[in-house]
Amino acid sequence: MNWNPLWFRLYKFDTWTIEGIKRDEEIIQLAKEIQNRIVKASKVLDKILYSELKSEIENGNFYLHNLYHKLYSIYCFYEEKVLETIKEYEEFEKEKGKHMTIHNLVELLNARLKYEKEISKYSFALILSFFSLLEFLLDVFMPSNNQV
Repeated sequence: MNWNPLWFRLYKFDTWTIEGIKRDEEIIQLAKEIQNRIVKASKVLDKILYSELKSEIENGNFYLHNLYHKLYSIYCFYEEKVLETIKEYEEFEKEKGKHMTIHNLVELLNARLKYEKEISKYSFALILSFFSLLEFLLDVFMPSNNQV
């Protein structure tokens, strides 16, 4: 018997796949059979859990972990850092012209590079925090069709 591993990959928004190294007919059929068994078992479990969890919800025995305020504050922090650094950079650019000489050119270029690196660093973190916040909002306001 040949060993042909299968992977079960779980994704956001209630999606998943069963994948194998080989794509022959036997592996595809096996993956479909496993998928069908999982779907059937999930439907039975959903019915059992629905009645059990519904009574818990009616009794107020639940908690929703809300990350919105944390994610929004992280986003605001980096937005503020980007705006502050851009303001400092713009002030530096105004003052640079008044004090530019051939003797301090390297010093001014290094200072400019420092500001550009700092703006880039905070902008990258701002973009990441934006997409984390967006992903959270999509999870909350656009639930999948599979949810009860």
